[in-house]
Amino acid sequence: MTPWAQHRAAIDAARSAGARRIVYTSHMGASRTSAFPPMLDHAATEQMLSESRLSWTALRNGFYASSAAVLLERALPSGGFEAPADGKVSWTTHADLAEAAAVVLTNEGRFDGPTPPLTASQALDFGELCEVASGILGRPLRRRPHAAAVARA
Repeated sequence: MTPWAQHRAAIDAARSAGARRIVYTSHMGASRTSAFPPMLDHAATEQMLSESRLSWTALRNGFYASSAAVLLERALPSGGFEAPADGKVSWTTHADLAEAAAVVLTNEGRFDGPTPPLTASQALDFGELCEVASGILGRPLRRRPHAAAVARA
């Protein structure tokens, strides 16, 4: 079953069960034109919610900080983080997102539709992320960019 079919089934089940509101964990980059496939799924689900005749809120979360930790963990043995050229990302903690979700859940009807992007106050590229990790680890973790062709291979 595709993610879209699963999301449709969940929305239909909520409606059948008499739910008044659905709060969906979406993403700040949800878009029908995104080049990043997960954003297409989020955009489609938000569209389904808008057509559901239920009240709904999409929590447009930023990228999870825990994902950055997983990416950097692979670099620990060599001390070098290799990835293609990148841009800045607002790596957002689960605790901050949980606080935002609590505000939405305790203020029914105040936040309808997609929320503004829920992100950290600072955005870091992989080089800056390596600098932060180096300070925490007490040893260098170096950023080593490589060509996109290497990533594709």
